[in-house]
Order: sequence, then C-alpha cells, then structure tokens
Amino acid sequence: MGQPRWVPTDAELAIIRQHGSSVASQKLGISADTIRRVRRELGIATPPRPKPTLPELMTEGEPAAEDEPEHPRIPEFQQPVWKIPAETTFDNGMWTALESVQREMSALDKERDEVDVELPGDGPIMVVFTSDWHLGHVETDMPRLRRDLETIRNTPGMYCVLGGDLTDNVVTSVASRGMHMEQLTPTHVQKHLIDEAVKFLGKEKVLALILGNHDAWSISNDGFDPIAYYADKIGAPYLGAFGFINVKLGSERYRILAAHQFRMRSSFNKTHQGKRLQDFMGDAQAVFTGHTHDSAAESTHIRQNKCFIGQAGTYLRHSRWSKSLGFTPSTPEMPGIILWPDQRKTFGVYDALVDGPAVLAAFRAGSVV
Repeated sequence: MGQPRWVPTDAELAIIRQHGSSVASQKLGISADTIRRVRRELGIATPPRPKPTLPELMTEGEPAAEDEPEHPRIPEFQQPVWKIPAETTFDNGMWTALESVQREMSALDKERDEVDVELPGDGPIMVVFTSDWHLGHVETDMPRLRRDLETIRNTPGMYCVLGGDLTDNVVTSVASRGMHMEQLTPTHVQKHLIDEAVKFLGKEKVLALILGNHDAWSISNDGFDPIAYYADKIGAPYLGAFGFINVKLGSERYRILAAHQFRMRSSFNKTHQGKRLQDFMGDAQAVFTGHTHDSAAESTHIRQNKCFIGQAGTYLRHSRWSKSLGFTPSTPEMPGIILWPDQRKTFGVYDALVDGPAVLAAFRAGSVV
C-alpha cells in the first residue's frame, strides 16, 4: 500500500503562496515536485520572482533556473545629491583681469550708431555730405577740394558730414593693381594733410565722420582707424560705416542717414544703394552715400515720407583702375539738404558746394519762399 497523498495545512499553504517551489520545499521538507502538484491541483499561482539583483544583471543573457535560491538583497545605487551653495562666485585671476581689460578697451571705442546735434534755429541751414576726397592721389583735384573746404567754413548756416575715403591711403599689403605708383605723397603725409583739413573745418562745422573703405585699409594693416582719430581730435561724433544724425533745429527735428557705401549698388539706378540703405536701417529725411565716384540725387516719397537721396562724386578725376574698367572721368558734386527751423520743410541740392551757398543765402534772407 502506497504513501498517503500529502495535504498541506493552512500554515503550509501560506508558505507555498509566499515562496517559489524550491524555497517552499526547503522550508517544509517536501519535494519540489509535490509542491508543484499542490499548486496545480489547488490553482495556486507561482509568486512573482524578486527584482533582479546585481549578480543576476552581471550574467544578463543567460537563462535562469525556474527557482534559484534567493540572493541577499543588495541596496540600489543612490544618485548623490549635489548641494551647491545659493550664492557662488567664479573668481579667477586671469578671467577677471581680462574682463577689466575689456572694459578699458570698450571705453576707448567712440564709435556710435546715432548722434543728436542741436543747431542754431535763426534760419534755414544746409548739411553737405562731402566724401571721397582721395587726397594723396596724383589725379586728385586739390585746388577744387581746398576751395570747397573754404566754402563750408565760410558759409553761414552750412555744415558737413565727412563721408569717408578722405585719403587715397594705398596700403600695399592690402591694395593691389599697382595703385601705389599713383600716390602723390606717402600715406603718413596724406594723414597729416587730412588732419589739417579737419581741424580747419572744426567741430562747429563737422556734424559727424564716416569710415570709408580706403580708410579701413589702415585698420586691416595695423588696427589704426584714422577717421576715429580725426573725430576724436576735434571732438566730433564718429559713426563708423554708417549711422544717423538727428538734427534739432528750432522746434523741428530732422533725421539724416549717412554711409560711405552700402550693398546692392547699381550703375543704372544710381540712388539704389541709398534707398536700400534706408529700407534696411530706417527712414530719414535725407540719405547720403558715396564710394561709387558717380554723383546722383533724387527727391522722392518713401513710405509717405518725403526723402532726398544724395550720392557724392569724388575729387579723384580718374585712375588706372577706373580707366581699365571703362569709367569716364569723375566730377566732385557733393549733395546737400536745406532744413528749416520753423516748419517741416526740406530742399535737396545736387551740387551743394557750387549752387548751395547762393540758394541757402536766398532762403536765409527770405527772398525765396
């Protein structure tokens, strides 16, 4: 007669429900096969396996036996919590020293994007944009340039913006095409002559100075900005490549936008660069440009704003480079605009240093309304 079938007590059933078959077998002294039979007969599910422990993870990919003996539980890795003080300072000797140097260098930079000037409101005034003197080239019309400087200085109510390329300034490390062969004087003499001319005009007459591409050759060569230097010597504003001059005249305020050059120039639509300059930078009553050596002027309305677009000529009559490209000799027309103090009124002048003095005098005398 065989062994009677094992029937677990309630306490033994509790162990079977709590542990896997191998562990229950060890605790109850009953074979694992018998434990599995009882599970099948009574419908007791195998309890979930414990969370994988570190040794099991290290042997990942190997199939585990159905009921391996339990390993001692290893605590999970705890991510450290970084406790940074509420206020910290990054105080490094070299770092803070360079910050100090930056501040000092920034203080030396006088370039501005916009300047405000207030002029006497006793009558109409004229602002002339004079550019592209190219002093120092063998073909520069120096007598005409000298007379025009005297006109600006001696005409009541006439002021100017110096629009760049004041010297020819051929720096051989930058310029090419044999341009150094056309220099009337060395570049250091050219800078001395411009220094004299700017001082002759004086702070009272010069509203602002603009950087030209020939002037910028000095910056490319040795980091020296001659236009910033001239501006600093007479105490006049320096606008870099372009900027706004806001003129307060009596009760009226006018906005002038000036640049030596701007992209999107056109040989067929000569005032194109001035119009695009205004589109990109902002509206003004007058927009002045230079660089092309091809004078032009246009009075128009842009966005319901009356605007005078003036492009300067040059005192450099011609050069080997201009001849090689088929340019005709250039002429020194410099544009200007007349502004009124007691009403919003402007009058653009194409050749401001030839026709301008008489026209301005007539307006100031009240003989022309």
